[in-house]
Amino acid sequence: MKHIGWLSLGLLMLLVVTGCKGGGSVSSEEIFTKVLAESEEPLVYYGEGSLSIQDGETVEKTAFKEYAGSNGQKKVITEEPSANKRSIALMDGESMTIYEEGSKTAQRIDLSAGELPASLTQKEQLMSMLDWVKDSHDTEIIGEETILDRNTYHLKLTSKEDGLLGDMDLWVEQDNWFIVKMKQKAGDVETTMEYTKLDVNPEFPNDTFLLNLSDNVEVKDIDDEMAVLSSVEEAEQALGTDFLIIDDEKHELDRIEMDKLGGEINRTEVTLYYIQDDVPSFSISIFPTPEGEGMALGDGSLKVRGHDAEEMDEIRNISWDEQGLRYSLMIDHPDLTTEDALHVTETMKMSSEM
Repeated sequence: MKHIGWLSLGLLMLLVVTGCKGGGSVSSEEIFTKVLAESEEPLVYYGEGSLSIQDGETVEKTAFKEYAGSNGQKKVITEEPSANKRSIALMDGESMTIYEEGSKTAQRIDLSAGELPASLTQKEQLMSMLDWVKDSHDTEIIGEETILDRNTYHLKLTSKEDGLLGDMDLWVEQDNWFIVKMKQKAGDVETTMEYTKLDVNPEFPNDTFLLNLSDNVEVKDIDDEMAVLSSVEEAEQALGTDFLIIDDEKHELDRIEMDKLGGEINRTEVTLYYIQDDVPSFSISIFPTPEGEGMALGDGSLKVRGHDAEEMDEIRNISWDEQGLRYSLMIDHPDLTTEDALHVTETMKMSSEM
């Protein structure tokens, strides 16, 4: 069971949903406009809480401390007692730096090109999440509850069918739209995030949003680990083997990117981007099939090219394993259906035969 321990709920959800909003005729804002106070600026706050993920009899627990300042500043410190891990994620308005104590490297992500989650108001964060799931979930306010001496609305999101997110319960603070508690059940996995302390009028020391790393820690830009490859042959060299590639007249291979991922993942991943009539259609990421407990895909209900597959409806993704490689197809074009994508995969041939 894997999860991103250093992200708070708000940051995690916003990183997931940015750019993934679906269409629809009913705005989720209508649910709250008449019952929640207006929020004009991102909330400055200090919070403490816990994140628990239970998969069967296995339980992972993470404690976190969260500092949210102005101008996109944010720091999240997480501790996993069972793994003896302590990590820090720092956003300064332009980039995010992630460091696990004891490591010789830290990773930096450039965020200047997009809208930062920390720069959004609590209302905008909540609305982004609700807009994303409005087609896949039924949403209702089922009551009011007091948490941390604060009045909250209990919001229930019920999945219309089995999916990646499952059913969710949110407890939203009435004055500032802050999500103080969340429960989620997807399949056998139950996730609970809850703040145990929340101060919306904190006084931060001047060094709060600084990350003091020792001289022997190397900061690596994640973008430096990515490269645009000029040919399929280079992609074969990066993966160490040939791989399946689309052979369809309607879809043109636009570009190939390579990403070297470190840490627990520690793999090289190649992504092929396809277009149709100069419009992005879908991408396929390829990497060695992950090994270990819980890494197998599918239950036999979905097949791709005769292999068990797994679909994530919320992000329009289909994954399957074939000949030692995992293929992860992400649909980009709004008019391309899952059935269309499955049909296209039937045209795939080994790159060495193309």
